[in-house]
Amino acid sequence: VEQGDPYAIHSLGRQLLLFGSSEREKSQGFELLSRSLELGHTFSMNTLGIYFLEEGTDHYNPERGLRYLQESAARNDIYGFQNMGFVTLNGIGGVKKDPAAAYEWFRKASLEGHPTAPSSIGRMYANGQTAGGVDHAKAIEWYDIGLARGDPWGGTNAAWIILNENPPGYGAGEAAKRAAKAAELRNPETRKIAEELLNSMSDAEIEAGMVSLAEEFGGKSEEGTDSLVKALEAEYGRPIVGEGVERLRDMARLYWENSLLRSDLY
Repeated sequence: VEQGDPYAIHSLGRQLLLFGSSEREKSQGFELLSRSLELGHTFSMNTLGIYFLEEGTDHYNPERGLRYLQESAARNDIYGFQNMGFVTLNGIGGVKKDPAAAYEWFRKASLEGHPTAPSSIGRMYANGQTAGGVDHAKAIEWYDIGLARGDPWGGTNAAWIILNENPPGYGAGEAAKRAAKAAELRNPETRKIAEELLNSMSDAEIEAGMVSLAEEFGGKSEEGTDSLVKALEAEYGRPIVGEGVERLRDMARLYWENSLLRSDLY
């Protein structure tokens, strides 16, 4: 911050504004974010944009909040795209609800690598907010993109759809695999949901999840679960522990251990 680094100014300002223990610290945070914004840092545009769109607060200023988000999006920032999609979908700050425009914002964010924008599109398909109405297959397709980027909601939501809506081409093992992946990510809310889904499944469904996950590592389903697991242990040089759900979850841990996640995008 002392050297004028916009990213450092933003990072410290955000921490103080959102998590400061006193009004003085929050005020310092706001000043730092404003300074970073003036230097052109789009992260600060998004943080302050959302800040000024918080209804029921003494700092609610929708015109200012929307201007900051629009400025971020104009700079082709993926977070500006995502936030404009959220604003447009929900009609925040006096903006007219426009699902079609929101879809395009989310799509732009997704194509540029935003980690959670694919799940935003998945929800739109699941909720019937797209032109063709409810489309569970499309919802799962987008949720899977989000999950591959480390968004646990992609896993839990796709698993729930498979278990409750029975879309063609997806068995319970596909739900188990997605829930196990979500259970091994850091979000405590989605972890609880994923664990509840896994615990509701039969032993056969959990085993089908192991086979499906092993196939992502290059295994063949006809080899049998034990053979698939042993092959993974030999290839990656570590045991896969537990039985049932725990075994599946340890396979999911192995999956994430060998995935190149952009955790810096969260």
